[in-house]
Amino acid sequence: MFRSTRLGRLAAAAVLVASGATVALVAPAGAVNTPITIDCTQQYTETYVENSDTLTVTISGSSCGNVIFDNFGPGLYGTATLNNVALTAGNPVAVADGDVIIFTAPASGGGRNSFSFWPNLGSPPPVASLGISFPTPSGSIVDNGNGTATVTYSGNVFITLLSAGSTCADPYVGSASYEYMLSGENPPQAALAASPALIEAGTMAMTNGGPAAIAAGTYQACIYPGNGGALLSGLEVNIGQVAPTTTTTSGTDPVVPAFTG
Repeated sequence: MFRSTRLGRLAAAAVLVASGATVALVAPAGAVNTPITIDCTQQYTETYVENSDTLTVTISGSSCGNVIFDNFGPGLYGTATLNNVALTAGNPVAVADGDVIIFTAPASGGGRNSFSFWPNLGSPPPVASLGISFPTPSGSIVDNGNGTATVTYSGNVFITLLSAGSTCADPYVGSASYEYMLSGENPPQAALAASPALIEAGTMAMTNGGPAAIAAGTYQACIYPGNGGALLSGLEVNIGQVAPTTTTTSGTDPVVPAFTG
């Protein structure tokens, strides 16, 4: 059964939480250079930076062992160095206390990179993970009143369609409760289209059983940053069903027929 990479990361976060990890959603960096310290005592960190921004990651302690720099999902990717030596995505490299990783986001476009830290490469899961997305995500949704909805967004976001009457909740909790999900990291046949993205009955989305066409109905739509965090926008929308309208008369009194008999 297919699972998107985003759900895989949610599962990884759950594993770290169960083992006593600290899960941190770092506020958007919003600065030219932002410092982060990784001590590898069970931590899962997500942060957002703007295009061209940098992150300076300092290794603290001897628990990290190795780092793997990775690209995630479609889009553009940043670059990274370890002690001024370029890191290649997917290749494990040994790290030690005091080592410095510098990550640089691309000048334009959106995407995501991550660093995972492994004391022993043959003994997953990693003891720490740092996810970096760019640019800082934003998103809103509008019901067009004609059976479609439009999502306007920037950066890495995902949208879930819940059953009508549901409440948008923390995306790290109950991730299996959605009816449909659209995200830039879903497979091509179930990906969120470029902004502004039109959602209508028949739009391909992700379900817990794999990609499927969205069925007509009323849904609670929830938009989140792509890797968790505060709700960006929520709205009940009618998909494939024209929203009901109320008609009014002109306000003039009706004409009483005259008897001509």
